[in-house]
Amino acid sequence: MIGYCCKYTPIELFYGFGETPHLLSPAPSGVQEAAVHPNLCSYAKAVYSACAGENDNKTVFTNCCDSIKRVSDLLTEQSGFHAMLNLPRVVNPASVRLYAGELLRFIKSLEDYYGKGFDTDAFLKALPRGQAERAGEDHIALLGARMPAHLFGLLTDISPLPVRDMTCTGQARSFGAAPPGTDDTAALMEWYAKELLSLPPCMRMQDTEGRRALWAGQHTRGIVYHTIKFCDYYGFEYAALREAPGLPALKLETDYTGAADGQIKTRMEAFFESFKAAGGKPRQKAAAAEGRIFAGIDSGSTSTDAVLLDENLRILGYSILPTGGRAADGARAALADVLLKCGLEEKDIAGTVATGYGRNALHLGRPVTEITCHAKGAFYLNPAARTIVDIGGQDSKIIKLDGSGDVIDFSMNDKCAAGTGRFLEMMADTLGMELADFARAGLQWEEEIQIASMCSVFAESEVISLIAQNKKKPDIIHGINASITARIFAMISRMNCSPGYMMTGGVAKNKGVTTDLSRRLGKDIFLPDEPQICGALGAALIAAGR
Repeated sequence: MIGYCCKYTPIELFYGFGETPHLLSPAPSGVQEAAVHPNLCSYAKAVYSACAGENDNKTVFTNCCDSIKRVSDLLTEQSGFHAMLNLPRVVNPASVRLYAGELLRFIKSLEDYYGKGFDTDAFLKALPRGQAERAGEDHIALLGARMPAHLFGLLTDISPLPVRDMTCTGQARSFGAAPPGTDDTAALMEWYAKELLSLPPCMRMQDTEGRRALWAGQHTRGIVYHTIKFCDYYGFEYAALREAPGLPALKLETDYTGAADGQIKTRMEAFFESFKAAGGKPRQKAAAAEGRIFAGIDSGSTSTDAVLLDENLRILGYSILPTGGRAADGARAALADVLLKCGLEEKDIAGTVATGYGRNALHLGRPVTEITCHAKGAFYLNPAARTIVDIGGQDSKIIKLDGSGDVIDFSMNDKCAAGTGRFLEMMADTLGMELADFARAGLQWEEEIQIASMCSVFAESEVISLIAQNKKKPDIIHGINASITARIFAMISRMNCSPGYMMTGGVAKNKGVTTDLSRRLGKDIFLPDEPQICGALGAALIAAGR
């Protein structure tokens, strides 16, 4: 079989030589498998990793981007058949003739390789005829760069509506015009080149206006936009798409491996939890029992929180305990602790909702993402909240709310520990301080010190260097706090958030962080009495059906 990765590849020609083409969609366990430059496109690295070393490997590429050209250069040095087609960036009579010439040269190279002539009849039978059908049902449009198969399966499972793959290699391939009735291969290839170049444009083409038709139909109810790390083409389109009012959109950036599937699943679930689409799958209701008490459990990376509400939505009590080695054990302990505090038993609970990264492992009620739960809990405590800053143990989130408390947008920093509760714990350990003392000392600073690195490991090295310079601990701590607030402020600015700022999560107890963030925003920040329980509170509210 011949592998390819671009929709402009003349795959129908392969049938003229008895070959069956296959789309290259490798799924490596990690990008380190590809022995290429670390900043090369993750998909290109995966392709090289899958193809390198294969005996009699056959691949055909177009010069769609520099990364694929580099992969082609590497594979050309190995055994097998490898071709690179010069694909024009514009569509006009001259570009059609240019690409037709490429197709003729490609046919000649295949004839030389196989030692036989091109079967025109087999080629014609393989041509997709007629206009591609557009689904008449409401759907979610998947746009951007190709999505790994396992991730597409996850998306279709979570989406409340059917997902139409409108990525570059997911669009239905069809040619509207009939091929000319001629034995002239040159004339046939000119027709074929025109049909290929007339497919909906990808982002490498000079004129991309035709891409609007991919999502502009009346049945498109939302957009999931997938980009690949180090690929800029589709990032530009998403930036323009976000400026246009109308369709809700979610951006997912992956490295083409499954390493971040947990975080990506959370993003998908949060997007669809706030997504209001007619005709979607019915939402699963919270489990109900005989009691009149509602429980919310937030299973976080460092702590597990549990909240109980009565039927009038009053907080009966809460518990905050370390998560420990197993999320399920931590959740059971937190629930048992709050029940004991309130003099209640598990049979008194009428419904339970679990949230946090461990929510799916708890088997305690319906799982709901922390995005939705923090929004519900924060709005319950402060109906004026429009922007929630949640800094937890391992990630940071910015959540935008409308006047009804519904999530209208969110952003997560879940790829680095910098700017999280764990980051502060590391810095406190480096300074030989308890976390509570660390937070208090940061308010007594005198000298402005900048922690330049955004990486936890390198930031720790900077702190050690500052200690060696005899810098005062309060000044160092203030610099650490400022590095966190600078990152959070940048996230807020990118989202164009509105005042009505509120902070949740354990880091909200660090007054040095909240004070400096308030200074940057130029606005006060609402701080609940116990900011750690917002997620569990929201989960309990959802369990109560509110």
